[in-house]
Amino acid sequence: MIAAIISTFLFFKLTVAYDLLHDKYLRIVFGLSGAILIGAILLLAIGLDSGAQIFIIHFTADEGVDDLGGRARIYGVPVAGLLVIFLNIVIADVCYRRNRLLSFLFGFVSLGLAILLFIVSGVIIAVN
Repeated sequence: MIAAIISTFLFFKLTVAYDLLHDKYLRIVFGLSGAILIGAILLLAIGLDSGAQIFIIHFTADEGVDDLGGRARIYGVPVAGLLVIFLNIVIADVCYRRNRLLSFLFGFVSLGLAILLFIVSGVIIAVN
């Protein structure tokens, strides 16, 4: 998976987000998305118990705890969000020259995803 990301990055000749840098609204949206996810990682780092090894990841009201996991699974949630935002930046950059509306759609979807993952991080901390 990392090789695919690197090859995608090199395929675009290291010009990822070149056009996006000239559009201030997309810069703001993608910057906010990244900042919110970095905030989610910091929230997890501060809010989780440092001595605990296993955390509750999912539970239901009927059955109780469904899924447990370690720190790697907990931090994997916002890290996967950062990966999705990076891929959305690449796709939005490709679409920017042809259809700017589609680029804005990718930007605001990234922002919505970042907000949802921040909420998920808060819920994980509240449960644990």
